[in-house]
Amino acid sequence: MKNDALIIDDLHHKYDKRECSNWILNEINLKIENGELLGLLGPSGCGKTTLLRLIAGFEYPSKGRISLNDKEISSRKKILSPEKRNIGMVFQDYALFPHLTVLENVIFGLKNKKDRSRVDYLLNVRREYIAFVCYLCGSLVSYVLAKKFVFESGWLKEKPRFEFVAYLFGGLIGAIITAFIFALMASLGFNNILFQKVVSGVISFFTVFVYRNYIVFRKK
Repeated sequence: MKNDALIIDDLHHKYDKRECSNWILNEINLKIENGELLGLLGPSGCGKTTLLRLIAGFEYPSKGRISLNDKEISSRKKILSPEKRNIGMVFQDYALFPHLTVLENVIFGLKNKKDRSRVDYLLNVRREYIAFVCYLCGSLVSYVLAKKFVFESGWLKEKPRFEFVAYLFGGLIGAIITAFIFALMASLGFNNILFQKVVSGVISFFTVFVYRNYIVFRKK
């Protein structure tokens, strides 16, 4: 009879391989039946994420084994790759498989992995387009916050509606400037994304600041 369960047997793990180092996980034994819901609780650094990474197949266990549906998927000597386990994981930070390349990470989420046209499109989206959308989205959030808190608190309460539209238009100006700076710097050979972001951010912020404070919301 097939045992539909995740079984963790005498699992040990530590990142520091020296014998004197402490175990992150020590003698973990666990059985999770099919359809069962389990929560891992504990203080920061107790090994919750490490255990999940071991189950997902991102780490080799130092000792013990992990089985899924009567099939061994992890041990000290062999490991089944994450994409073959049919196990999903939501990462705390970078939502990428560390053992895959950029291309393989992009392909992983596609149903038809043989269709490279979609992959090539995703990998060749220009930075200035992404920067434009990100800045514009940030301006929309800024507008909503201004309308919610600034307007209701009394500041600009007597201002006509078109000035809030002008406030949002300032975000569009900033998005265009940001995209233009990204494209200009790329054409000049400055492809460091952090440098592009800093320069475009300073210029667009200064331009929008002048627009909003000296043109739209200027004091009479």
